[in-house]
Amino acid sequence: MKFLKWSHPCMTAVLDFLYPRYCPCCSVRLSSAENGVCPFCMIRMARYCEATVQARDRLDAIYLLSGLDSLFLYQKAGLIRKVIHDFKYNGNKSLGSMLGRMGVRTFQWSRDGYDCIVAIPIDPVRKMKRGYSQTDVLAQAVSRETGIPFLPDALCRKAFSHSQTAVTAMEREENVSKAFSVRKPETLKGKRILLVDDILTTGSTLTAAGILLEACGVQSIRIFTLAVTE
Repeated sequence: MKFLKWSHPCMTAVLDFLYPRYCPCCSVRLSSAENGVCPFCMIRMARYCEATVQARDRLDAIYLLSGLDSLFLYQKAGLIRKVIHDFKYNGNKSLGSMLGRMGVRTFQWSRDGYDCIVAIPIDPVRKMKRGYSQTDVLAQAVSRETGIPFLPDALCRKAFSHSQTAVTAMEREENVSKAFSVRKPETLKGKRILLVDDILTTGSTLTAAGILLEACGVQSIRIFTLAVTE
């Protein structure tokens, strides 16, 4: 037992030396105690405030929406943009896990309030290229911390749709309105859903998924995103 207590910090030190980690925002080397983003950059990231941005208005079409929880305000020149880019495109899944845990600490979700977690699925081709879905990583982290079951295949992306970051609002709505399907609708009936996505832009993707979940007879939907655009 003493050997195990001694070997763990030693192994951590060796791994930090062999595989150093760097802050995705400022590139400073992280210590073993620092988790994904250096403290200086973390406190500089703009936090989301519903009273100021009022992003929930973008989700008005989801009748059973019980609330929107989001950590950061997404700005083109903001630090959270670098963090999310590193998480999504550079294979830094540990960043997503850290942000999922941060969401749990911030919003205090628990099994008392939710029956299951559902993630917005990404296009299968993108998932195959990346080797993972960023929304699944987030949802898994929240599930581990809270004990709320994650249903990884509850929503399916049934048709290819282009990235939502460079199209108009009308094009986005047309692109995603028929992009999703539910594999087993009966498993969602009466459930209180925590719906997870990475970024809320116009709300068209989350609205399309939310309306589909409502058609399955869910009791309520609460949405968690890492960030909300201005």
